[in-house]
Amino acid sequence: MKTIRAGEPGTTGKAIGEAILLPAGLLVAAHERGVYLLSPDGDERAHWDVPAFELSVADDGTSALAVYGHRQIDAYVLHRIDLVTHQVTPVPPFHAYGAGRSFDGSSLTIETRDGLHAIDLTTGARLWSLLDSRSRSVDAHERTATRLSAICTRERGPFQTAERWTWELPSLRVLDRRANTNTWGEMFIKAVPVVITGATADGTIVFVDLQDGELVECVQPLEGPSVVRPLDNYAEIAVDGDHSALLQERSDHALVTFRCRERHEPVGAAEFPSTRSAYFRAYGDVATAYTEDGRIIAMDLRTHAVLANLKTL
Repeated sequence: MKTIRAGEPGTTGKAIGEAILLPAGLLVAAHERGVYLLSPDGDERAHWDVPAFELSVADDGTSALAVYGHRQIDAYVLHRIDLVTHQVTPVPPFHAYGAGRSFDGSSLTIETRDGLHAIDLTTGARLWSLLDSRSRSVDAHERTATRLSAICTRERGPFQTAERWTWELPSLRVLDRRANTNTWGEMFIKAVPVVITGATADGTIVFVDLQDGELVECVQPLEGPSVVRPLDNYAEIAVDGDHSALLQERSDHALVTFRCRERHEPVGAAEFPSTRSAYFRAYGDVATAYTEDGRIIAMDLRTHAVLANLKTL
C-alpha cells in the first residue's frame, strides 16, 4: 500500500475548512476568505468572495455549494458556484444542523430536528421528508445519485437504539432498515461525539469495535458477507458518498487511510507530519485528504496515482 507524505505545515491555525479534487480542479473552502479553485499544483484558477466552512458537490461535478454554517449554530447560508462559468448564485438560507456533502443539481438534503429533508435550492421549499418521528433524531446521512442512507438514534423509554436506513433514489423506496444495539449501534451511541461508526450511501456500515480485547474494523455491506480486519491503532471513520477512510492520530503525524469503494479495503494512505488531525473527501474514484493548515493530498483510488500533494493558502 502506497503512503504519501505531506510536507511540514507552512502556517498555523485554521487556514481551510474543506478541500476536494474535482474534474475542474482543487476546490478549497477557506472560511471567511472565500472559495478557491486551484490547479493540482496549487496555481489559482478562480476565487469567489463568499464564506464557506464546507463544500457540497453536484453529482456531475460541474457546480458546488459553498456552505457557511455548522451544527453548533443551527443555521446555514449557501452560495451556488458554477465551476464552468464561475457564476455565483445565492441560495435561500435555512435552519438545519447538517447538510449533504453532495446534491443532485437542484435540491439538497438536510438534517433538522424534525427529520431528514430535501429542499429546493431555488425556492427553499421542502420537497420531501423522511424520519420525521419525534422519537428519532438524524445523526448523519450520505447520498449518491442512486442511494441515500442515514443513521439515526431512537428513544425507547430510557434506552437509545441506533438505526441505519437506506433508500433508493430518486424513488425514495426503502431498501433496508437495520437496528442493532449489540455491535455497531451500541458503539455509535457510546462514542458520540467521536465518529467510529459510519454508513455509506449504499448502506454499508463501517465501524470500529473491540473484539476479544483487540481493536478491529468491521464492514457490513447491505448484501454479502461482513468483513473484520485488525487495527494497529485507534481510528475514527470518515465517509463521503460510497467511500470511506480511516483517520488515525499517531505520535508525530496524522494518517488518512484511503479504501476502495467495493470492499472498503485499504489502497493507499496520506501522512501529515506535525499535526493531530486530518480529514477526508471523495469524488468519483478520487480521494482527497487535507489538514486545516492547508496541506492537501489527492489519490486516484483505482490507479493509486498521486494527483496532488501541496501546501496552499
